[in-house]
Amino acid sequence: MKKTGYLLAVGALFSVLNCAQAADWSSTNIQLLYGHDYNFGSADNGKSDARTITLEHASGWEYGDNYFFTDLVRETNGLEESSAYGEFYTRLGMDKILGTQRPAGDLFQGLSAGLGINLGEDFEVWLYGLSSNWNLPGFNFFQVDFYAYDDKRGSLDTTYQITPCWDADFMLGNTRWVFHGFADFIGARGEGTKHQILAQPQLLLDVGNLLFARDDRLLAGIEYSYWKNKYGVEGVDDEVAQAMLKWIF
Repeated sequence: MKKTGYLLAVGALFSVLNCAQAADWSSTNIQLLYGHDYNFGSADNGKSDARTITLEHASGWEYGDNYFFTDLVRETNGLEESSAYGEFYTRLGMDKILGTQRPAGDLFQGLSAGLGINLGEDFEVWLYGLSSNWNLPGFNFFQVDFYAYDDKRGSLDTTYQITPCWDADFMLGNTRWVFHGFADFIGARGEGTKHQILAQPQLLLDVGNLLFARDDRLLAGIEYSYWKNKYGVEGVDDEVAQAMLKWIF
């Protein structure tokens, strides 16, 4: 847990910076997740349960948007072990900087220049490149990032990361549901490493809408975590369904 305080401090810094930039919109939530049969090490070292608390924030300002999350993870594999992990991104919208505007009905909604930092225990990756926004029917947003994936701690090669992420909601009878998530496609980082696929789609019931007629306040459901060649190691895979509770401020 050496990095826990540091990750939270960086997250708080992003919040302060966002406030200073006069946010046009802002959303913050806390998530509680539980899953079992995680693979935290080699392909044959057994499985672990994990309980995770996630703080997530997204906001937009005059020239772009910011996003971060911090995970505090408690795993059980014979020993109780804790760790922290965080990702931080900021984007500058090219249309916003140039003062141009696209019609709301256009399929393509513009490009942004993006910078990201991923931090964990003995792990630091910088990402930089372009992000595209799309206006797809049925989605509240759909975004695809095309980033360089630059390992700052080890001697591994710089590779690519392509990340689609999305958010949608729909009614099923009298219940409102949210379908949210992302998928990272990360290239091999040199000899002995493999490409990675990390996907975490969420299907959540809007409990606040059902009980209190308030949308996007309290959600509950499942996050499915799929990670092929975890950390770039061939044969280390995760396929875990996590119970999830999400409170949006």
